[in-house]
Amino acid sequence: MRVSSTLYRNLNKIHWDRRAWQIGYRGPPLPQQKATGRPHRPIHRGSVELLRSNLAREYNVMRHLANPYLNEEAEAPYVQQFGNVKEVVEKEIELKKQTRMPGDVKQVTNNTVPKLYGNYGNLLHKHRTVEDSLFQLVRRERWD
Repeated sequence: MRVSSTLYRNLNKIHWDRRAWQIGYRGPPLPQQKATGRPHRPIHRGSVELLRSNLAREYNVMRHLANPYLNEEAEAPYVQQFGNVKEVVEKEIELKKQTRMPGDVKQVTNNTVPKLYGNYGNLLHKHRTVEDSLFQLVRRERWD
């Protein structure tokens, strides 16, 4: 028993059991840095293509911001598709007139300020929001 434990014991035990102050511990070993200059993670083809498309889009945005004035040839497709500014404004006004039910807004004056009230047809087309519902609570100055 004694012979086998002597023969099969760890011969490096005296080196393994050294204290930290005996070897001069400097912290965990640092990772090996490659001299290629590449990032330390794998790069995939899809991420490179996504980055290229984002950079191309950003380049075009910056190019248009640097040259904000377009010539007629550059804005011709937009004008052909949507029309010029006057036509767009006229179209918006016409659309508002068509969505409104007949009957103009009437002025109702009480003792303080003239208020605008629409008829019932116009009120049917008014979109109610949370702000409209809580208007009195929002605007009141006294809190009970």
